[in-house]
Amino acid sequence: MRKITILALTMLIGISLLAQNPQAKKDTLKAAADTAQIDTTGWSEILKGTTVVAQRKLIKIGVDRLSYDVQNDEQAKSISTLDMLRKVPMVSVDGQDNVLVRGSSNYKIYHNGHPDPSLSGQNVSQVLKSMPAGMIKSIEVITDPGAREDAEGTNYILNIVMKNNAGMSGVTGTLSGAVDPFQGIHSESAYITAQKGKFTFSVNYSYAHMSKESRNMLIQTNNYFKSSGATQSTYMRQKSPINMHFGEFSASYEINPKNLLTFSFGGSSFGLKQDSYSSNTMTARNGDSIYEYYARAWNPKNPKYYDAHGRVDYQMQTNKPGESLTISYMYAGNGNKSKTNNDFNNIKTATFDYSGFLNHSKETRDEHTGQIDYIRPLSQKFTMELGGKYIGRDNRSRTDIEYANAATTKDVHSRFNHNTQVAAAYTEWMFNSGKWSAQAGIRYEYSYLRASYPDGSASSFHKNLHDWVPSVSVRYSFSPMTTLKVGYSSSINRPGISYLNPARVETPSSLNYGNPALNSAMNHSFTLEFMKMSQKMMLTLSPFVNFSNDQISEISFVRDEKTVSTYDDVLKNRRYGADGFLRYTPFAGTSIMVNGHVENNKMRNNNLGLELDGWSGTAMAFVQQNLPWKLILNVGGGGSFGRSLASVYGYGPNYYYYTASLQRSFLKEDRLTVSIAAVNPFNWDHNNLTMKTVNGDYTGKTKIDVRIRQVGLRVSYRFGNLRTSVKKVSKSIVNDDIVGGVQNGAKSQAGGAGTGTGGAGRTLGN
Repeated sequence: MRKITILALTMLIGISLLAQNPQAKKDTLKAAADTAQIDTTGWSEILKGTTVVAQRKLIKIGVDRLSYDVQNDEQAKSISTLDMLRKVPMVSVDGQDNVLVRGSSNYKIYHNGHPDPSLSGQNVSQVLKSMPAGMIKSIEVITDPGAREDAEGTNYILNIVMKNNAGMSGVTGTLSGAVDPFQGIHSESAYITAQKGKFTFSVNYSYAHMSKESRNMLIQTNNYFKSSGATQSTYMRQKSPINMHFGEFSASYEINPKNLLTFSFGGSSFGLKQDSYSSNTMTARNGDSIYEYYARAWNPKNPKYYDAHGRVDYQMQTNKPGESLTISYMYAGNGNKSKTNNDFNNIKTATFDYSGFLNHSKETRDEHTGQIDYIRPLSQKFTMELGGKYIGRDNRSRTDIEYANAATTKDVHSRFNHNTQVAAAYTEWMFNSGKWSAQAGIRYEYSYLRASYPDGSASSFHKNLHDWVPSVSVRYSFSPMTTLKVGYSSSINRPGISYLNPARVETPSSLNYGNPALNSAMNHSFTLEFMKMSQKMMLTLSPFVNFSNDQISEISFVRDEKTVSTYDDVLKNRRYGADGFLRYTPFAGTSIMVNGHVENNKMRNNNLGLELDGWSGTAMAFVQQNLPWKLILNVGGGGSFGRSLASVYGYGPNYYYYTASLQRSFLKEDRLTVSIAAVNPFNWDHNNLTMKTVNGDYTGKTKIDVRIRQVGLRVSYRFGNLRTSVKKVSKSIVNDDIVGGVQNGAKSQAGGAGTGTGGAGRTLGN
């Protein structure tokens, strides 16, 4: 009996040490084996009823990214991807469902390691709302993208990695649906994966309809104190129902163990029908009316926003472990088409000579990309990566504005084409030795930009740009439970077609046009990330500093009693702050999570002599509690504070929310999950979001009343037994340099299907 006790204690100590030191496992098991040989008959009775309880590590920090393990978060079965993002460190969701990373909107969203067009642009929050979090394996926050994937344009990357379940063959899928009667939302989605021999494929389709989501009121008041002293006011009610479709087909064929062919195609479409009513007035300093009118803006046909994309990747691995060559081609095309009627009535003392106008606009983008990537381990510690890339991007815009009953105002018929060609080469080096890991790289890009005017309104012109983009990251592990990482990265932003389009869109109170002479802008980012784990606690702290010079910025001023908006390369921006995340498990079945962000943001436009800075932040907390009868309760809330800069001209709104959900799974293997969730359930009225303009030619305030009360039911059913995923090559295409205009289509960087890029362990995808 004494020998059994000694052996049992030795095994328990070994289990405890295993999480901290793999070598301890080896030594402890050897000690147990060397203990006196004993008869273990009856051990099953001794250990009967024993349960091993351990906290799963939901947060992982790599040399270039932080990963949140969604599939092992119980709440994932009952909420949408948008709600899950509220729990991810360094990510926040504001009162209008805008997703921010470290308080910034300068990021891209990837799907399985490559950009997804349905996860970009103005409708991204609606897409994330309709995507069940239960389909996701992990969400990666890439804070230091390397020279290869970051060279073209964003500070951060959110990579949503879908589940893979590697193993057996067969067919499996998930069907889910959700309804929210208060918001007028219903969504349905289907995901199917199948494998036969060397061929594996997956199909994903989702549909969502939102009839009340965009109902809101807007009250805007501007004081033109630097010119006439007049005051302009707008009161508007708006309803914008939305219909969304998006889907993708992906497949892989394993030619042989060293040659893999993958391909995919898909697309998305959105119909956003606007119908708004507004009253508009302008009053002189002495109280006299300058103008007064009522307006209706509506779409005779649903505007169309679409994208289509496809890619092919071929990967060849050599006999040297870790060495591979990948050749990729990608097509991405997207655009939008809209026709909006603006009718004015009850016009009094007007300063304009028309009774309305019809705005017919169209933007398209076609892009072809070829890329080659080569990875070679040089030793057990060093891995080298080389690559080249070519992008041919063609943007076209068409704007037609016809003014009704105009005496002098002329109609607008504008055609503008913009072609960009990029040739790039990069090299990146990865190092891994014991407690140290690092990566460093540099990329060179040559860009040829050409603008042309098919309508003959201006002469064509072109320019050549040369950019160097370096990056470096270093991580040190004090222990398997404590790590520290420091990194520097840079990126480029190029203007999109809407920023460049010179067409002048004029209303009685505003004038808007783009600037075809815009250049690319460089961003710089320094980060420090610390992670500490214990049996019950997980803590991450992440200070950061970001800055950019000659950044693309909106320019606003007053001319002839109108607000005029355009763009220029004149903004200097500096941000510093910190992110914090704490997950605490006081006892089994209870988990507490706190996520926070604080920053100081300073913007300056030297050309206009404008400067603005402010402290702001976000904070949120959640509690998850397991209840009897397999029920799981989640409650929490959060919001923003301080003065968040919307631009050099003013501050954005603050917000708050509180949420609760209750879920239960049924049937064998918990295949059926039913949940009810609520956000601000007791807010019967709209929430007020207030933005202030404090700089420039005018001051003002814009108040938006939005409906954010949500109470919804979600049902999800999983069928089949497949345990495999579509294989992905370790490298593919990523284009993410555009700001403004039609958002990037499905640019691709497929992740490694069980493969990385060497010692640093950089893996995207599955």
